[in-house]
This record gives sequence, C-alpha cells and structure tokens, in this order.
Amino acid sequence: MNIFRIIFQKLYKLPFKLYWFICQLLNTKSLHSIYKIKLTPNFSDQTFRFCLKGTYGYQFSNFLNNQKLPFIFLDIGANQGLFSLIAARNPLCRKAWAFEPVKSTYGMLIKNISLNKQFNKVQGIRCAISRSNLDQVIGITPNHSGGSSLMDDHHASITETIHCISGVDLNDIIEVIDDEQVLIKIDTEGYEPIVIAQLKLTHFWHRITHIYIEIDANRHADQDVVKFLICEGFCEVFRTSSASDHFDILMRRSH
Repeated sequence: MNIFRIIFQKLYKLPFKLYWFICQLLNTKSLHSIYKIKLTPNFSDQTFRFCLKGTYGYQFSNFLNNQKLPFIFLDIGANQGLFSLIAARNPLCRKAWAFEPVKSTYGMLIKNISLNKQFNKVQGIRCAISRSNLDQVIGITPNHSGGSSLMDDHHASITETIHCISGVDLNDIIEVIDDEQVLIKIDTEGYEPIVIAQLKLTHFWHRITHIYIEIDANRHADQDVVKFLICEGFCEVFRTSSASDHFDILMRRSH
C-alpha cells in the first residue's frame, strides 16, 4: 500500500461530521479521494463517502489503471463518476460515456468531470438504459444516491421521472473505432439483467471485451446474467468479495 493511501486512510478515521464541518469552515470546493480523483463535497451522501475513502476496493480501479490497449468505457449507473474518471485518466482511454439518470446525482457527475478537467474524454448522459425510450419512474434512497433503482420492488419514499433509452438507441451514441476494446461497468441496483439484454442488441456487443457487474444472488435474474455471459463466451476474471450472495464480478470475453 502506498503512502498516499495510508495518509488518506488515517485522515478518514476522523468522524465524518467533524470532517464535513472542517470542509465547510474552509469552504472546500473539492476533495481528493483515495483513488486520486477530485470530488465535489457531498458528505450527506453515503455513496460519496464510499468514493472518498475507498470502500469499493482497488481491484477494478487497478484494472482500469493498468489497461495496456486502447479502449472506450461505458459506465452505466455512473453515479458521481468515480470509475469514468479513473478510466479517463488512463492515456489509452479514448472516451468514456457516463450514464446517470437522477437529476441531482447527474449534477454532481458533471461537477466532478469539470473538477478533473475531463470534458474532452468523459461525456455525461442523463438517462438510464431500459427496454424502450419511454420515461420511467425511479426510486431514490435518501442520503444514498447509489441505492436508486428502477426495480418495481424498490418501494422508495422518493421518486423521480427519468429519461430512458434502449440498446438500439445506444447505437447512435457509441462509436467504436479500429481495434479498441469496449469495457463496460454496470451498477443499476437490480436492473442489470435488463441492461445486459439491451447491450446484446447493440452493434458493438461482440466488441465488448470486459463487463464489470454487481451480482446479488438473492435475485434469481442476477444468477441468470452470469450464466448468460458464460454462454456468450465470457469467463470470470475476479470477484470483489468472498461472499457468495453479493459481490461485483469482472467478466472477460474469452472467444
């Protein structure tokens, strides 16, 4: 572990209320996360705190940092843009598309793209990937932007109508050139099977080399996603947890 991470881990042992108070007192406009990405302060949000202190671990961020071939990156469920910005930092990343449908979270995403001076590489898109381009209602979890979900069983107290696009619509947005890899991250709180089905309809499906996806084994459809990807020629590279019921998994196309 490098010194930068050690220092930040010690700093984040401060109670967040105290840290938030100090940042307000100093009128802090940006903070460096442990991933060396600048973030707009948003301490009331649990997902922001995860991004700031490294809760997501380093397997996927290291994977993006260590890419040795040209690639593009689709961040579906981008939230505040952490992984899009990590991808864009790699000189071999030509472009990243960050899909985030919730208005307030999308606003934070755009601020973070600006803070990191990555408008030339990262394009924020305020929409979700779904079965059609009709508007849908998304459930929002208070103080945890990463908990927003289009699933019918979300039972959220706060909702918002969002714009959606289908896989066919993606064909008009995403351009793959030469032999560059297409890397995908999907974090959509239970909507992953629908996103995968829509990606299958795109012209670039067979150009996708890696898919990083959240799996909740308590959802039968999530188990089916892994089986489907294996049938499509993908194999497991790593998973981020030893837990058998809830983990993130990186799948690589092997043929």
